[in-house]
Amino acid sequence: MPDQHSQSIEVTLYYRTVINMTCKLVVTFQTPKDKLQCVLRCSTTIMNLLSMANERSVPAADDFMPVLILVLIKSGVTSLMSNVQYVSCFYEKRLTGEEQYWWMQFVSAIEFIKTMDYAD
Repeated sequence: MPDQHSQSIEVTLYYRTVINMTCKLVVTFQTPKDKLQCVLRCSTTIMNLLSMANERSVPAADDFMPVLILVLIKSGVTSLMSNVQYVSCFYEKRLTGEEQYWWMQFVSAIEFIKTMDYAD
């Protein structure tokens, strides 16, 4: 069983990985499907991170969404909206099952960020 310090380092490394994956959404990938696959990998990584953080329970959407919002804010990606519009325009009607679920979580997180009050 790893100690608290090594678990903290592992969680930090996963967190940085998730942020980098999100940034690649804009920087590296060009096709709508590739951008969607990046969202899926990012979502899976977040769920794995949440599972590691609490091995006694299964993470749910209520656990996932705040982390995704934080990751999107910390990623500093400036063109999220244009990427969402691009994927939605050219690929959204093809989405089914797990792809559709994670895409909708991603879009919902962005919509939430758009309505946040940044005064504090």
